[in-house]
Amino acid sequence: MDQQVEIEKPQLQVDLETYLSKIPEADKNHLRSLADNFQKVMKKQGRSGSLVIVGGSITKPWPRKDIDILLLRNRSPQDVPRGDRTIYKYTLAEYEELKNIIEKIAANTDLKIDNEHSVEPLIDEEFGSETILRHDGNIVIKSDADKGIPLEFVSMSKRGSYRDGLIQGGKPFVVLAENL
Repeated sequence: MDQQVEIEKPQLQVDLETYLSKIPEADKNHLRSLADNFQKVMKKQGRSGSLVIVGGSITKPWPRKDIDILLLRNRSPQDVPRGDRTIYKYTLAEYEELKNIIEKIAANTDLKIDNEHSVEPLIDEEFGSETILRHDGNIVIKSDADKGIPLEFVSMSKRGSYRDGLIQGGKPFVVLAENL
């Protein structure tokens, strides 16, 4: 008689302290500073959301080239209105709003936006239309003191939380901070 074996599903949310225990001290300090500032900035702006670490820094061996972070925001009256803007113009306005929030979160730390390695949203040249984007944009911040690795905020125009399934593909993630 065949025995059924129940296969354990992988735990997608990785515990923050477990993750932090595996990374270099400088990176750990940067992430903790961002988490603290995130709470203050979001509360001051009357926003809710979360900072979520995704990508290879969770599952692959260190050293890594960067740490990928999503700043997930719930809908808010402060959101950029879509109006009659093209997808490109709307995504560009969203990108500027994200950049503004990240600047405030990075304030009072040794982290600054690295404009040379950040990428604004780009139109897909193959189609030449403002309705098809090649890249939604990313914002890289790094230490003025050359400590730790760069932190890359991946631009995401969808609103909601990791609980809403915004992190797709069954990939592991770490919740760095939340302001609900």
